[in-house]
Amino acid sequence: MILLHTHIVPKINKASRLSDYCTFFLKEYLPSKNAVKKSIKKGAILLNDKKASTADWVQEGDVVCIYDLEENPPKPYPLELQVVYEDEYLGIINKPAGISTSGNQFRTIQNAIVNTFEKSMLKDALNWARPVHRLDTATSGLLVIAKTHSALKMMDQLFKNRQVQKTYHAVVLGKIKAKGIIDRKIENKEAITYFKRIECKNSLQGAFLSLVALQPKTGRTHQLRIHLSQIGHPILGDSNYGEEGLILKHKGLFLCATELVFPHLLMNKEIKCQIDIPSKFMIRIERQYKMWQKYQGDRID
Repeated sequence: MILLHTHIVPKINKASRLSDYCTFFLKEYLPSKNAVKKSIKKGAILLNDKKASTADWVQEGDVVCIYDLEENPPKPYPLELQVVYEDEYLGIINKPAGISTSGNQFRTIQNAIVNTFEKSMLKDALNWARPVHRLDTATSGLLVIAKTHSALKMMDQLFKNRQVQKTYHAVVLGKIKAKGIIDRKIENKEAITYFKRIECKNSLQGAFLSLVALQPKTGRTHQLRIHLSQIGHPILGDSNYGEEGLILKHKGLFLCATELVFPHLLMNKEIKCQIDIPSKFMIRIERQYKMWQKYQGDRID
């Protein structure tokens, strides 16, 4: 039994049923109400160190622990992954777009990394490597993989304490400001994103296309996609939060996690990993600009 996450219930207005609370506040680990119910039934959720029940209620100060009860490794999915960093504790891969991090399906990163990383030689080695956080299926980029129990716990704590600095790059519709901060709650929870414009060119698609660097200071589900849509600059290819009529078909989401920086407490050093911005980002911007030149004239407004 592997501890995936420990959650302490913060101050809430009133007691809440455990299944409802987990569905709302622990989506990263339990993506649906059905997943919550299944986990409770299997004994994978403990409430205050006791096996949870669907009849349980939670209140401020309660401790919810989520465990992985799997004993057999996932069936390996044949996918060649780029390993950006690796040591005995953890690894970092460049996740391709269009594949889920994990879930009840065969084609996932969890299944693909079974044969990507060899088992650690350390005493607390996991039986197989596991992702320690998630990227949306449509998002590409850097993803941390744990090889030991201590790495799982360390990364969980670092993410909880906001000690993992993440940088993304995206292509967005419109001429976004040179830089700024988006401070808007998501599902009534604090959400903060810093952005900086890297490039902006005329386009027949939404008048302009901008390449932006993004640094989320919080980790809400779909935070970057929601925030950019809220300020009128949805990410190109976003079928959930994009503008109707300006959503690309079969081109994917133009969002990539390009840099990770965090303290490796188990090796007493800082980890800083970077990958190049996907080439399709600037290719798309340049192609749209050339089309604009052809049909609208060589002029920047």
